[in-house]
Amino acid sequence: DWLVLRVNASLLTQSETRAFIGVLDIFGFEHFVHNSFEQLCINFANERLQSHFNANVFRQEQEIYVREAIAWEPIAEPDNGACIAMLANKSGHPVGLFPLLDEQCKLPKCTHKTLVQKLFEQHASAVKAGVLSKPRRGSPLADDEGFVVTHYAGQVEYAAEGFLQKNNNSLHADLEAVLKGADEPFVKAMLEETNAAKE
Repeated sequence: DWLVLRVNASLLTQSETRAFIGVLDIFGFEHFVHNSFEQLCINFANERLQSHFNANVFRQEQEIYVREAIAWEPIAEPDNGACIAMLANKSGHPVGLFPLLDEQCKLPKCTHKTLVQKLFEQHASAVKAGVLSKPRRGSPLADDEGFVVTHYAGQVEYAAEGFLQKNNNSLHADLEAVLKGADEPFVKAMLEETNAAKE
């Protein structure tokens, strides 16, 4: 949180300077025999990058062609908005998989199986649209142990076991105590900024 706050603060300027951070995706789309939380996070990042690319390359170029009266064949770029919403929608109904995962991590009796059940309960429209489906026939996963997401680059089957543990980003109490007791000015400033941002 601290790093994000610092980067965002540094980008806020009153001048005409257009500061930005460029991200180069060096990992790419991931699709293995066994896909878990890490692959979903990487593939989600790539979904967002693809959406950004579509908006800034295809659409802007087409607008330039129209404005300059250049003859061209329209390009139908892929629309991965339904996949992004199914994964990340924070407001409205249904909430995306990531906010749902955060919610489920707070429940005492939640398991990876109840997470998958809840995902399919809330995302019937994503199933109908072909963005979300049950594990394929012949998969080692039962219907309540995983799910398939149709990404812009293809379908990936994810095993949900371990999602709850991997998403739990709480700091152990002893490590939190060490940080709070730190004498280093940098660490103190970082904690103060993070706490102020939370309030």
